[in-house]
Amino acid sequence: MNLQEYIESGIIESYVMDLASESEKADFERLCAEHPELLAARRGFEERLEGYASENAITPPPEVKLKVLAAIGSPVVRMEPIKERTMEPSNKRVSAPIFLRLVAAASVIVVLGMGYLYYQTKKENSDLVSTNDRLRVSLDTTKSVLQRIVDQQRDVVSNPNVTVVNMVGTQVAP
Repeated sequence: MNLQEYIESGIIESYVMDLASESEKADFERLCAEHPELLAARRGFEERLEGYASENAITPPPEVKLKVLAAIGSPVVRMEPIKERTMEPSNKRVSAPIFLRLVAAASVIVVLGMGYLYYQTKKENSDLVSTNDRLRVSLDTTKSVLQRIVDQQRDVVSNPNVTVVNMVGTQVAP
């Protein structure tokens, strides 16, 4: 027997809503004892059904309780009228405690300070990047000039028309 097909056949819904026959109920209960997945599927359906009922429940008016109690012959107990609360503003002014106001003000100051520091850091970072780029260009230029000087000296020393002369110092400048 394919358990998934059995679950999808609608037997769980029929069992929970008491629409299944006695033989179907007995088979279902036996299979629930053998297969924990079937039991879990039943519990899942029961929970979904209960959740749906709770979400769509309508609270009856208070007079209904009085009518039911009167119909069954129970002594009627007078209930106090329910006080209604509305969302309309009242004349009372509700203010937050001073501590909460101070915390809110401090939070605003901290956020503004962090924004300022972020702006300053970004500005300094861009300045450092541009300075770094200028220094890199300057270094590259200096390297190329130095390489050209080294190449010129090598050309002069390696030229066959150039004679090396040993110069001896004088008495004034030995």
